[in-house]
Amino acid sequence: MKLPTLCLFPDRKCGLGHVRRCEALGYGWTQAGGDVLQDSRGAGRCVVVIDNYYATDAWRRSLRDDGHFVVALDELGGIREADLIVNKDIGVTHHLYPNVPKENVLCGPSYFLLPHEAKSVTLSHNIPKFDADATGRSLSQKDFLSLMAQADIVSCSAGGTAYIALYMCKPVILRCVAENQRRTYEGFINKGYALPEETFGASLVLKQFPGLQVALIERGRALVPGHGVDLVMAAILERF
Repeated sequence: MKLPTLCLFPDRKCGLGHVRRCEALGYGWTQAGGDVLQDSRGAGRCVVVIDNYYATDAWRRSLRDDGHFVVALDELGGIREADLIVNKDIGVTHHLYPNVPKENVLCGPSYFLLPHEAKSVTLSHNIPKFDADATGRSLSQKDFLSLMAQADIVSCSAGGTAYIALYMCKPVILRCVAENQRRTYEGFINKGYALPEETFGASLVLKQFPGLQVALIERGRALVPGHGVDLVMAAILERF
């Protein structure tokens, strides 16, 4: 079956996470034989993926009225207009979107859109601690993930990088630097998937208690199995 055209609309101004998630889904789509565009005009009926906190229900409604299938990648909640909503945050349920049928809301880290490069890096222990937020974001995605894959411990903010680190089986020291990260931060800390940066000597604690490292790694890998792209693609095609 020929896949419909996928049109991606990430927010390119508010962090790399929006772009990376769209890129991950776009890569999976092309690998399956589909076409990916950055503009839905003149493309016929498309799957339009919007990852932008500033997108409005009015815009999404207009796209749906034009016949497009609209997918919203979101963390904030309250969206009223979408054919499918994907929220990868831990602890989220469909109740965050009361105006969308619950069967059209995909929630939880199983749906995290893992970049394909994360599956091809070689895991090692050549760097004692990798501070993802302090590393130059001028690096390519591949180079950034290759460095992270070499770390004993990953320190990062509670965004997409934290989910990638768990997939890579890395113990995570977590910080919250924006309100939209609050749910992930509290969920990871309260459920024992990461240590808070505020923990005195967090890196030393992890090194002195290898059992704690093992527990964090096992929990984290189970939380982020890495099949999010496949699951979201299947959900789109089932409903399109």
